[in-house]
Amino acid sequence: AVRSRTGRQTVEEELREFSGLIPLLDVPGLEELPSEDFCDLEDYLDFLGNEARLPAYDIAVNGGAQLRRLMQEIEIYYRFAENPNCARSVDVLQARGVSLNQMTWRDVIVKLLRLQTTGPLRSRLMYIGHRLRHFFSKQKDVLLDFMLSIKGSPDERFFSALLTRHGELLRDNELIKSLVYAQYDAVIERQMNQFFELYRSTMDATLSDPWVFLKKSSNSLLFEAQSEEGIDTTLPTFDDTRARIPRELEMRASVEMTLNNWMTDIPEEPSQIDVAVERVQALVNKTFACIRSSFADSLELFVETFFKVPLMRTMDQDMAQIKLSEVDRETYKVRRQFLAGELKESKKALEGIKECLEKLESLQKTHRARGR
Repeated sequence: AVRSRTGRQTVEEELREFSGLIPLLDVPGLEELPSEDFCDLEDYLDFLGNEARLPAYDIAVNGGAQLRRLMQEIEIYYRFAENPNCARSVDVLQARGVSLNQMTWRDVIVKLLRLQTTGPLRSRLMYIGHRLRHFFSKQKDVLLDFMLSIKGSPDERFFSALLTRHGELLRDNELIKSLVYAQYDAVIERQMNQFFELYRSTMDATLSDPWVFLKKSSNSLLFEAQSEEGIDTTLPTFDDTRARIPRELEMRASVEMTLNNWMTDIPEEPSQIDVAVERVQALVNKTFACIRSSFADSLELFVETFFKVPLMRTMDQDMAQIKLSEVDRETYKVRRQFLAGELKESKKALEGIKECLEKLESLQKTHRARGR
């Protein structure tokens, strides 16, 4: 645990600070509020504290506790993603188009899904990435305070003595501190861009063939009512797992049948294009809701895999690549030459003092000998 009081924030302080940074970042698609239903940030904060009951909402924390709370907040933000578009007759006809092969309703839904839902999901992705970057960049002073507080604490024996030594170097040498902080921020920026790229690739792959994604559900039919038996929170035994696998395979087949039934309900006649548009849009919304819920459930896994773990594994290598700029090199070269000259003069002065001390000692011995 991080024993530091530096940088502790409540949810309100954290979100207000990030809200003030959004205009400065000037990132397209980065929105302060998760939905248009919220009037302002005050309304969103009231929802988090009173309705969503976000854990540790009004408690000032930092470090891992703050990251855990952040994960829950961005998951809530992500679940507000909605499909703001509504398919029109011309959109459905255009999506179906004309091709050498027969264009099925599945292909139409995939086209509309990618066209309508890519924007809302990427907007949430921008918020998640920049919130994570802001959090990790705020932990620099927290970690420095932690490194300086280890010495003399009850937990001192659990940590390396190098932490205290390096913390004192960062505290006493402003150049070292600025170089380390700059490299740290650069690594976080790079990791955020990699997180965007990997998450977009996962999202594009899912939207390119959502039917495969829907069939991989393991616990329930995607759009059917949940089982009335409730949810068992105990860990499954080997026998339970062995019995579950055939059931899951059957459920995937039933998902395929359910999807085919929905496709069959869409009329083909041109005179019923309005009915077809309505049912296609309903299926697009259902598919989007499933993808959104699944992505929100896996959000912590995505953050751990695409952001946090790579950041921790490569940080020491990136810190080893810190180099002085040419201006700093020249400055320190001149300073070194100046200090070397002062050291040489100090040595000469020290030799002179030693000669004087030797003469004084010799004179003192002579004086004592005559006195006897």
